[in-house]
Amino acid sequence: MKFFNAFVWAVTFIVCCFELVAIDPVISEFLASNSSGLEDEDGDSSDWIEIWNVSGGEGNLEGYHLTDDPEDLTKWTFGEAPFNNDGYVVVFASGKDKNGPRDELHANFKLNSSEGGYLALVEPDGITIASEYKNYSKQFEDISYGSGYGDPEDIKFLESGENAKWIVPEGPIEGWTGTLFDDSSWASGKTGIGYDRSDKYIPHIGEGGDLLDSMRGVNASAYIRVPFTINDLSGISNLILRMKWEDGFIAYLNGTEIKSMSAPTNPQWNSEATLNRSNEDDAITYFDYPVSGPLVEGRNVLAIHGLNASRTSSDFLISPEITAKRTDLNSPMNGFFLVPSPGSLNGKLIDGLVRDTKFSANRGFYDSPFDLEISTETEGAQIRYTLDGSEPSESKGILYDGPININDTTILRAIAYKDNFTPTNVDTQTYLFPEKVAVQTNNPAGYPSSWAGVRADYGMDDDPVDFRRAAGDASYSMSAAKAAIADSLKSITTISIVTDKDNLFDRIKGIYPNPGSRGSQWERPVSVEIINGDGGDDYQTNAGIRIMGFTSRNLNTTTKLNMRLLFKREYGDSKMEYPLLGPDGPDEFNTIALRGNIRDAWVTEYQGFGSALYIGDEWSKRSQKAMGQPAVRGTFAHVYLNGMYWGLYNPTERPDDDFAETHLGGERTEYDVVKFCCPDRSIAGSIRIWDQLLSAARSGLTSHASYQRVQGKNPDGSLNPQFPVLLDVDNLIDYSINGYYHAQVDWPGNYYVIRDRVEGRTKGFQFFTWDNDIALGAANPNNGNKVQSMPGHNWWTESPGEIEIPIRRNPEYRIRFADRVYKHFNHDGAMTVENNIARWNELAELIRPALFAESARWGDSRGAKLRTVQDNWDLMNQRMVNNYFPGRQSVLYSQLRSHGLYPDTLPPEFNKRGGVVSPEFELKFDSESVVYYTTDGSDPRLVGGEVNPDAVMVSGGRTILSLIDTGAPLRVKVPADGSDSENWFLPDHDDSGWIAGNSGVGYDRGSRYRDIISLDLYDEMRGINSSAYLRIPFKVVEPANFISLYLRMKSDDGYVVYLNGAMVAQRNAPDQLAWNSNATASPTDDEAMTFENVDITAHKNLLVRGDNVLAVHALNDSSGSSDFLIIPELAGDSLEAADTISMDRTILVRARALDGNEWSPMNEATFIVGSKPTSRNLVVSEIMYHPSLENGGGEFIELMNVSQTEEINLTSVRFDNGISFEFPVDFTLGPGKRAVIASDPDALRVDWPDLEVVGQFTGNLNNGGERVTLVDSEGIEIQSFKYDDKSPWPESPDGDGPSLVLKNPLSGPDHSDPENWSVSGSDGGSPGFDEEQNNNGDNLIRYAVEDGPDFNIINGTLSIKKKEGVDDVLIIPQWSVDLRVWQGTGFELVGEDSTLWKISEQILDKERVFYRFEVSYR
Repeated sequence: MKFFNAFVWAVTFIVCCFELVAIDPVISEFLASNSSGLEDEDGDSSDWIEIWNVSGGEGNLEGYHLTDDPEDLTKWTFGEAPFNNDGYVVVFASGKDKNGPRDELHANFKLNSSEGGYLALVEPDGITIASEYKNYSKQFEDISYGSGYGDPEDIKFLESGENAKWIVPEGPIEGWTGTLFDDSSWASGKTGIGYDRSDKYIPHIGEGGDLLDSMRGVNASAYIRVPFTINDLSGISNLILRMKWEDGFIAYLNGTEIKSMSAPTNPQWNSEATLNRSNEDDAITYFDYPVSGPLVEGRNVLAIHGLNASRTSSDFLISPEITAKRTDLNSPMNGFFLVPSPGSLNGKLIDGLVRDTKFSANRGFYDSPFDLEISTETEGAQIRYTLDGSEPSESKGILYDGPININDTTILRAIAYKDNFTPTNVDTQTYLFPEKVAVQTNNPAGYPSSWAGVRADYGMDDDPVDFRRAAGDASYSMSAAKAAIADSLKSITTISIVTDKDNLFDRIKGIYPNPGSRGSQWERPVSVEIINGDGGDDYQTNAGIRIMGFTSRNLNTTTKLNMRLLFKREYGDSKMEYPLLGPDGPDEFNTIALRGNIRDAWVTEYQGFGSALYIGDEWSKRSQKAMGQPAVRGTFAHVYLNGMYWGLYNPTERPDDDFAETHLGGERTEYDVVKFCCPDRSIAGSIRIWDQLLSAARSGLTSHASYQRVQGKNPDGSLNPQFPVLLDVDNLIDYSINGYYHAQVDWPGNYYVIRDRVEGRTKGFQFFTWDNDIALGAANPNNGNKVQSMPGHNWWTESPGEIEIPIRRNPEYRIRFADRVYKHFNHDGAMTVENNIARWNELAELIRPALFAESARWGDSRGAKLRTVQDNWDLMNQRMVNNYFPGRQSVLYSQLRSHGLYPDTLPPEFNKRGGVVSPEFELKFDSESVVYYTTDGSDPRLVGGEVNPDAVMVSGGRTILSLIDTGAPLRVKVPADGSDSENWFLPDHDDSGWIAGNSGVGYDRGSRYRDIISLDLYDEMRGINSSAYLRIPFKVVEPANFISLYLRMKSDDGYVVYLNGAMVAQRNAPDQLAWNSNATASPTDDEAMTFENVDITAHKNLLVRGDNVLAVHALNDSSGSSDFLIIPELAGDSLEAADTISMDRTILVRARALDGNEWSPMNEATFIVGSKPTSRNLVVSEIMYHPSLENGGGEFIELMNVSQTEEINLTSVRFDNGISFEFPVDFTLGPGKRAVIASDPDALRVDWPDLEVVGQFTGNLNNGGERVTLVDSEGIEIQSFKYDDKSPWPESPDGDGPSLVLKNPLSGPDHSDPENWSVSGSDGGSPGFDEEQNNNGDNLIRYAVEDGPDFNIINGTLSIKKKEGVDDVLIIPQWSVDLRVWQGTGFELVGEDSTLWKISEQILDKERVFYRFEVSYR
């Protein structure tokens, strides 16, 4: 009983306490489309709700509820949530659901910004609505909405001349600042209180307030108490303490300190001010200090501890006032606020928002003048505009009064405004007239003629001869040259940057004349427009701009400066939401580097006149990505500054923490980012771990233990959680291979490194190639050797080179390095000659059309003679393709071998490069050394260099295998017409009616060829036709065994050879081959009698197992020629005699050759036995890219085998865009089955305990949408598509709970079409299951029950048609007589199928009865 009474008492006490502090809360303001305003603790611009205690004073919202659903009034409940001193509580409507005592408040819902929204504050009873907004109007970005009360009035609670009590203390006085303190014994006076030995302060000292006799020479401190009364606290805000003071003070309101100036940290009764306020004019001037304090209705006390600089000071003054604003709360009105004010008094209500300005012509390229109209739908609004780049405002700019004639390149910025309306943002439109841009002047009006003493350069080449050469042809007319430059200007994306010209070029504050100045203080606001000449989508946003770079900031070196765009809330959008880098790049950016690649451009040309390539740096970055590493992405664009063409730039991502979040996953706050210099090396997180890695490298990494430790491992290779993962070794190797190849002059001095700090997820520091604009050895493959063992320059200090040089002394690193060199430089690897050239050509084809404009702008830079595309760039480009790439690999191999990074022993080659094979396939090796291989995934070489005991030793060796010899049986036809010309050489052509014989074939009126001719065609050919068709059948046991393939030909006079229907060789053949063609030239008889070797290894894949056909179109120089000869032979180097591995299952083969003590690099390939995955049988069936906060399962992707009959083998199938994941060896997927991969498999299994997750992918799926690419084991694309979070794609998968689900997957729908995607029927999606298996209601019924009549009642039985194979649901019959009360009794199951029941007589006897089935999962 005592315990019970105590419990009751406690509850009663709590109730009483709440009743003591009455609150009257209302939702006073909310923002439902927060883009650039208040940020939460995560840095997100979440929507927010402000709640105001109208009655004023203290209070707490604990137990109250917020909701956006009138049917769910207790949707989110407050924990402890006291009002601030001004009576406000702010809650973020973010969906993050936080309400703990130490949490920032976050509701579990987001606000609806569309028309018809609902928001309510509900009292703790869960029923009574304290404040609500029903069907509120459409909300606008960064415009808040709520209750306004008109303009508040200024009031004074306390003013000069008020009655006060004062004392000069002689010791400590307890409680003197409180409201209940008895000050009746203190002296009385009126404020101000003080003294002055002169007359300066006397007019400011009230009656009875002179302390000269009481204070001077006695104490530097005085205590003052000023009482005042407040009858009504409602509507009070903006409390201000106004003070005249000398030399310091501490102010208390009702016992709580609210402000201090020049006061000691621990004030005593005799303290002095910490500063002497020497300016007496300041002392007699009121200074306003915003304060917040515990005002109460009734009596309040302002207590002030006045402080003098010393007790002997000649003067002292304390004169306080307290002011505030009072809002009349009797006539509230709902509306929009011009300035959101979360947590403080609402501002002035506005009448509305001016609708955005509209332009009759959109930004872009124009050839002829036009009249531009600007309008707004807001009646009575006015429009102002500027043409000089400056921002218009309500008082600045030209007042729009009619159409504007646009007849030249124009930068127009406009704003619409109306009294008591929110004005529009500033709209910017750039209209480019490319033929006028082509001849833009070097003396634009209003722009300076020099930048920091360097002659300014604004114009295109004005020399007529050079201008025509820049356009591409010195013979052009001027009009043709202008047209050519105009086409060049439109050939790629355009970026137009517009701002007040002083931001760019002012001598004092402009960024261009002050390029060495850094930091946010040298960032200027600009408009950024993206214009596509090909008719693509255009875009505009605002940003900040800075000069970027280190040595490239010098105007004496280059007048074309690198720049950087920064997208921040203070300018507009916090990110640029535009896929600038194309469909494979991200959709949003926080920054874009506008790289001029200055030293690889005509403006500077570090490697000599005419050497500029422009694309070396971008090629290097794309090479790093092609090697399978995360890499910065870029593109090319023409850039304009205030309508002036500024040249060709390379817009590029910056590898910072935002980049890491986008491409590597996680949160940006989880990354350390370090760069090479200038001014700070650490740009995100901490540099501590990087310094730890450098320290480890300097201490030495030769030992195996030290090598493993920097990877977070024990010496045996197992992970050790006590060792931080410092280094991604493979990433460092690939970064180094790339750098050694391109041999940038100051590499590796320019670098970025990024490390994920989340242990268990981190791979260690990863390296990002950057700023390679002195690379590729001026197109000479012999130039540049970065494989050095000593630092080559100052830039090496603290660079990746300080790690790579010590670590290469480790033998395990060296063999790993060699493995990756072999991987990338062979077998279609990223750095093969062919792939290097292909990457280069892609970039070259992109920029070549744009370079004509660049030549006209910067081709004669700094007084040098003109560089042009046709005279300079084309030559360099040809040297790259014809010389550098074909020759660089062998040069690099030599450099690597000289430093022990690549062995002389060559790896064994396979007779097939993996992929899908038949069970009969036999793998063979080609090697001059002993070969060791494994099939269990292990390395044939153990750590330390010993042979793996599980490895198998085999011999490899070539033999020459002849397929066709002289004298081989053949068929010949001398055509009489062209009836067979399209098909005679095909393998299945019927040649049974041709002449049978043996090779060689020909005739000779003399005797020279007679001994080698087996089939004489004199009668069939001479004087009739100079052409003959030959078909020679031959057999091949195993085509994969051929390492090489070559023809040996004797011919007089020419031939064209076909292998299984494809042309593989020709000699002396005309371009247009006909049934009666002649040879175009004749060899001598000696040449004709000698076998000519023709390498056709490139065509060896044409060979097939079993029957093959070699067809020859033999050519004589004329039908009347005296002789004719054709003898073909076919042979190749084969591994027919080498040891073999049989394939009865899918295996990964890893092989090395061993020569003495030297191991070769590893060659590895996966051989897949089974059906190959293709776009016809494998689909991406479900994507969870942005789980809701309530769904802890994380991201996942589901694949489905849509074949109904065949199992497919997913070995080495991988995602290589969007996320990274490779399916394990011999992973198969049965017909109709699904496979799920996840970002966090364990978390996903919490919600789906029976789900088999294949594995964990790395990276993350972009919440804003991105490209997802799935390729097979040979890199062939299976599916590639780009999803989005915006309409026409379903929008609810973007964080609201459901997943994206492919509709009708069995039909193989186009993944790129948003119409083919829907949302899952329930939150969390349905990973691993048919979508309908995870649904309720109708979806579940459709899943379980056949289409058609739901059930049948026949002869006292009840039946239903359950779908075949559905065994995970229960179907229970029920009956009712009134459709209200349902019963499940009275049914007897017939059989074991759970689809037929006998109905009891009790039910059948009812006059009227209803039946239904309850369907549920087991």
